[in-house]
Amino acid sequence: MNPTMPRINRIGFILICFYIITFTGPDYALASENQIPMSKDRLAAVLEEARKEFGKIKTLKTKLTQEKNISLFAVPVVSQGLFLFKTPDKIRFEFLTPFQSALIVNQKRISKYEMVNGQWKRLGQGDQRIAGIILEHMAAWMKGDFNHGNLYRVSGKHTPGTTPEHPGAVTLILTPKAEEFRAFIRAFELGINKDLNRLDYIVIREKDEDFTKIAFLDDRINRPLDDLFFTGTDLGPVSVPPW
Repeated sequence: MNPTMPRINRIGFILICFYIITFTGPDYALASENQIPMSKDRLAAVLEEARKEFGKIKTLKTKLTQEKNISLFAVPVVSQGLFLFKTPDKIRFEFLTPFQSALIVNQKRISKYEMVNGQWKRLGQGDQRIAGIILEHMAAWMKGDFNHGNLYRVSGKHTPGTTPEHPGAVTLILTPKAEEFRAFIRAFELGINKDLNRLDYIVIREKDEDFTKIAFLDDRINRPLDDLFFTGTDLGPVSVPPW
């Protein structure tokens, strides 16, 4: 894959991010602001340990909550849903409130749906190249590959008062190297728990002050996850059982 972000208009890119990655909780955007910069050696050790621990995740089923902060709106746009991942690259995003929609990726094939008048409607494919790049990176992050394609400058922060052996909660900051990428996204912030084995949240910081906060809640790791949940038909996606 070409290591540069394709040239697209600003509105289109933001809408794609809003559709593909849309969930989180109220306090996560401030988490990294209370942390201190990580040394180069500590960062290398954390990345290696996280890569090993994340590599143990074969399936993931989790709830999501999003807070989309847009300068044009007085209050954040909040959505809730679920996220499924099955190694190596199966992904499912599904919105449950305030509207219903779903996006499924299976072997790089993308299927999009929305609920209209009580029935699932399959949407057109659109620009799958851009969606594919974002989803490919999301799948890589879930496996502990935090600089997929070497597209980012990676730095880190951690909770004060911790030791190299126990770094506490960690935030990785991924800054795009390509100028055309930075024209739309200033950085991704990935919050990793203190055990370095789970992604707690994602913050997407756009060129202006707009940002999206994403939280993963109530994780179910390495439990059986049927391939049918990653299958999309003209009748809609296969329903995922409740928790």
